[in-house]
Amino acid sequence: MEQRRPRVNGLFSRIMTRAAAVAFFVVFPLNSSSADTEYECKNSPVTVQSQESELNHDICAAAESVVKFFGRLNLQLKHPLVIEVVLDLPQELAGNAVGCYQEGKKKVSVVTYSAFENRESWFGMAITKSTYRSLVAHEVAHAIASCNFAMPEPTLHAHEFIAYVTMLETMDPKSRAQVLALRPAMTFDDESEFNELTYSFDPILFGIAAYRYYSKEEHGDIFILKVLSGNALTNSVFDLP
Repeated sequence: MEQRRPRVNGLFSRIMTRAAAVAFFVVFPLNSSSADTEYECKNSPVTVQSQESELNHDICAAAESVVKFFGRLNLQLKHPLVIEVVLDLPQELAGNAVGCYQEGKKKVSVVTYSAFENRESWFGMAITKSTYRSLVAHEVAHAIASCNFAMPEPTLHAHEFIAYVTMLETMDPKSRAQVLALRPAMTFDDESEFNELTYSFDPILFGIAAYRYYSKEEHGDIFILKVLSGNALTNSVFDLP
């Protein structure tokens, strides 16, 4: 079993295990089946491994929307990516986790759509194929961001900022409006408000605040590039005296 070195301390690791809705940094063996079929997406270097072949088009569409989002910033997926559809994620992940990016294996794992349907909602939305595409988009955003960060160990909230912004930007407008309506007045005025704790205690709030911050005219794509270059969101609450 392989696991990346914790970024901060044991307390934070325990907080994350309880609170994270999705994950990108854990590498565990996952339940899959040798009967999985492989499907190569037509417009991206992505391969889907799944028993639910009827969802291949949706998964590829989600991945390709993220590739397109990063492509207009001249940022690319620098390696082939596998999206593995699994029966369930390991128990070591948070109980709410439905997807993760395994950085060491260059692989995204998401639960099957049928398992996803067992949830009443996700990120404040009813479970639909559109919601499932947003889940995939979030994890693929982690994969592309991971190979475009200038620093070897970006902060957790830098990763999540980019993943949530990408997820919401590539979401259909009706669903995005529904998510933003969950916290109609929620925004952060300063980048220092994005940190490990604001993400851990309320990922939905964090994601909405991230998108509203990104949507401000003075931020936008320029801020995404600042995050990737290591010139923003490098702060940590654990660095405070």
